[in-house]
Amino acid sequence: MEKKRKKKKSWLKRQVSKVQILPWYWKLVFSVLIFFICGALGMQLFTAPDDVSMILGVVVIVIALWFLLQMWWRSEE
Repeated sequence: MEKKRKKKKSWLKRQVSKVQILPWYWKLVFSVLIFFICGALGMQLFTAPDDVSMILGVVVIVIALWFLLQMWWRSEE
């Protein structure tokens, strides 16, 4: 018989699942913090004069928005 291998979740997915089970008021606090901190950092990098910083700013904003969406979606477990 074939043994089913347990697929180990990545570190990022484990952290997202930990955040998904938080109560709504902690999610709200973390959402505001992430929104302003990552938004300010991303926009500061995005308005920088060099191209690498601009791309990095967009990447920071996209990752922050992805994490915010993942935080508020229901856990699959």
